[in-house]
Amino acid sequence: MADFKFKVSIGSANIELEGDSELVKDFFNELRVNGLGKLSEFNFMNATKETVIVPNCQSAISSDNIETNNANVDDNYPTLNDIVLSNKIKTESNWILIYTLYATDFGKKAVAKKEISSMYKTTNRQTSARSKNFATNIKKLVTDKLISSINDNDFIITEKGKEEANKLLGI
Repeated sequence: MADFKFKVSIGSANIELEGDSELVKDFFNELRVNGLGKLSEFNFMNATKETVIVPNCQSAISSDNIETNNANVDDNYPTLNDIVLSNKIKTESNWILIYTLYATDFGKKAVAKKEISSMYKTTNRQTSARSKNFATNIKKLVTDKLISSINDNDFIITEKGKEEANKLLGI
């Protein structure tokens, strides 16, 4: 098949696909239908060993290094898409706690407030009301000692926050 190049920009997210036209079409359809959470199930063994440059990263990722597991999900945790579909999480502050858990790589690193709020887009849950109440919900989580502020922009999830998130997820 012919080589094909495809670029998509949505907000700050940029996706560039290049290669065999059928493979690019399959990747794009998987992204369009299921988002990034289900892309991990795609069979990368059929893909050629190309190098993909990820915007805003100084290193390149080879398809040799792509794992078939969801890269951002610990084996004990469901994907964010699964959480959305299960409809278990009822309050926005609880959603932000879950987003913080995942964004911090399950408590291993700090995360910027902007990265947490961008997860609304990732899970297709962004609305103007949720965006307007985001700061209030963050403050509630800090007050409840479920997350902790490192500075005005960066947060970590506390042990108490991880325990609460695990309860919410049934883990």
